[in-house]
Amino acid sequence: MLRGEAKQEVEFALKKGGADDIRKAVAYYGIKIVNNNQILCPFHPDHKPSCTLYKDHGHCFACGKTFHSFDLVELKEGLRYNDSLEKAWTEILGYPLPEYDKPKSKRRKKLTDSDLKLLGLTSGMGGYVEMPVGVVLFENRNKVDNKSQRREADGNYLALSNERVPSLLSLVEKGDPFAISIITKKSDEELAKIRAMLSQTKDPNTEIGFLCLDKNYLKDAKTFLYKRKDKIEKIRSLALSYRRSGVTEVSW
Repeated sequence: MLRGEAKQEVEFALKKGGADDIRKAVAYYGIKIVNNNQILCPFHPDHKPSCTLYKDHGHCFACGKTFHSFDLVELKEGLRYNDSLEKAWTEILGYPLPEYDKPKSKRRKKLTDSDLKLLGLTSGMGGYVEMPVGVVLFENRNKVDNKSQRREADGNYLALSNERVPSLLSLVEKGDPFAISIITKKSDEELAKIRAMLSQTKDPNTEIGFLCLDKNYLKDAKTFLYKRKDKIEKIRSLALSYRRSGVTEVSW
């Protein structure tokens, strides 16, 4: 079925009309043309040709109806508007359909810090840490910026450099297999816990099962657990979607 910009393009072209478009539609339904451009109006009982055909439309001077080729299709076939446009364009006039609209690319959903916290992982934010890059002898310590050195037990100074540490989230988005495996492993652990808790809801000998003897509590517990399960499964799938082709998960 026509839709979006493709529909608009066909609709505009049919309304604007090409040479003999309306005549082709009239001929398709076997309506006789007299006096070169007149027909019995198909939209009301007409005994004397009162409808005149123009290049792109027809107009009845008796009932006042103005119509295009797709209006005639809609009348004769009982089709919906979009289907009438398509039939008039392709079957009657013989034109190819325009390409359907390309679906708008959806912005890729990203893992968030709250997703990590749901799995019991610490914040996924990166930061800067001081990394040792060499030893500064005691006598040379004044030649190095004081902010980038630390005195060691042997009296010498350790030269430091502030290095950016990438966040777990950024590593996952780059397809780092180890970072992805952290997410999947924690997801699997949490899913195993949820399955165990769901199993316990059926066993009155467990604390959860005893509480679930109350039907309202059972309903609320299952709703919570299944929602959590669904959320974690989505997090796991999202993490795996960043995995580069040909790279397998890291084994633990």
